Amino acid sequence: MRWGRRAGVLVSLVMLISACDGGIRSDVPPSPGAERAAVVQPVVRKNVNNLTLEEKAEFVEAILRLKQARPPESDEVGNWYDHFVASHMRKLVCWTDEPNQGGFGHNGPDILTWHRAFLLEFERAMSTVMGKPMAIPYWDWTDPASIATVFADDFMGGMGDPNAGYYVMSGPFKKGDWRINVKGFESTNPGQFDWLVRAVGNMPGMSTLPSREEVQQAMLRTQYDVAPWGVVSDLDVSFRAFVDGSVNATGTECDGGIVSITGATTSLVHGTVHMWVGGADDQGNPGSLTDTATSPNDPVFWLHHAYIDLLTETWWAANNYQYLPVSGGPRGSNRDDRMWPYLQTNGSMAVPVETLGYRYDALFEIELGTTFIPVAKWLALRGAYNDLCSPSASERPGIEANSSYSRTLSQLTQSKYRIPN
Repeated sequence: MRWGRRAGVLVSLVMLISACDGGIRSDVPPSPGAERAAVVQPVVRKNVNNLTLEEKAEFVEAILRLKQARPPESDEVGNWYDHFVASHMRKLVCWTDEPNQGGFGHNGPDILTWHRAFLLEFERAMSTVMGKPMAIPYWDWTDPASIATVFADDFMGGMGDPNAGYYVMSGPFKKGDWRINVKGFESTNPGQFDWLVRAVGNMPGMSTLPSREEVQQAMLRTQYDVAPWGVVSDLDVSFRAFVDGSVNATGTECDGGIVSITGATTSLVHGTVHMWVGGADDQGNPGSLTDTATSPNDPVFWLHHAYIDLLTETWWAANNYQYLPVSGGPRGSNRDDRMWPYLQTNGSMAVPVETLGYRYDALFEIELGTTFIPVAKWLALRGAYNDLCSPSASERPGIEANSSYSRTLSQLTQSKYRIPN
């Protein structure tokens, strides 16, 4: 193909993208104790900034009702909300090596599939106690304006008060109103707090939230995951590992009964948000969202993981819903492995979200200057760019000097991931 024809292809792609403005078999994990209802229309998970006052109030009310509702008969916790905290903690308890206990739902390929099922179960539980279809909103923490929305007294309540041990002192989940019952293991949660703790930004190296640039870097990853399918998987290749966010990790260990990461020096994306919100008190005790095992004690957990799921859906939709490993990975991590305690497999979650009964009001888009491009279209453009720009500069006169698209694409294609300050 001659250079002039190649340039024409690029121009056509750019014009097409600029003109566009955003726009399998599976089973849904049933809520324990509730019959699965036929889904007529997918519920819509909305950006917290787009919620009405009524929608915010209903989401808070659903959480409060779950805290008062009886738990599933199979669980010995005190209420239905605490069932979710206990279920999350059980996934990280060191294996007893029983055949059905494979997969920790963290630190490996099944983190994104298991949490997708976990959010679906929570959504069904909310719908049951509210008597109407409910959707989990998402928190796009790359948007600075969203912080005020999330930590408002009419929604998730305030940040922790440093003069009161970083306890949350305002809003529906304040000290005295929102008791922490499932406290986890002292090895990872030495504070054993009775109330919600948010030492926001009070942790070394976790003083800022992930940037949009960091998320765009996640979208560059070409494989869902790579061997050895864990915390040491290559961050430059694995979407899952990059989003999961353990930088320089050397492995995992059993720490007082809970699986913990070893060697990590900092975090990206998912882990950063947990540690930014939860932080640590002045004695170094982790806040509620920082303690991974019992992190659903803080209702912000659901908003955060809904956005992680949105990012996952964005990457999957642009990459043909690839899930790896197909086989040969750790127990519980392969495509056809069951996501204990659910009956579904990892592969059953790697499907378009509409088939699971929900959708997002918008997916993540790549920002190029003042233009926002759907990830799938941007990947097509990047492929064309790589093909077009393979000749030497002498064969493509003027393109570097005259195309802001080519400069931005080059920067995104060649750059490595950014380690947060």
